Amino acid sequence: MNWNAEIVLKSGKVVAVADLVSINRVSQSDSSVSKNTDFENFTLPSKGILSFVGKNHIVWLESSDIEYLSLFRVN
Repeated sequence: MNWNAEIVLKSGKVVAVADLVSINRVSQSDSSVSKNTDFENFTLPSKGILSFVGKNHIVWLESSDIEYLSLFRVN
């Protein structure tokens, strides 16, 4: 089973990422990257830069720009 992400931004735009591989967070203090693959227990941080890594593309977003995040499994 694969995971997909639907990201609704505060601007009203919707971004979709299919076949999610990881959600990475860039540390503001030292630019290190924290990789998350536990999508069932993922909690959206209030600030910071996130990369949503799909099988075929990557989306970089500022966490504070995200209104709503939906992570769901597909067959």
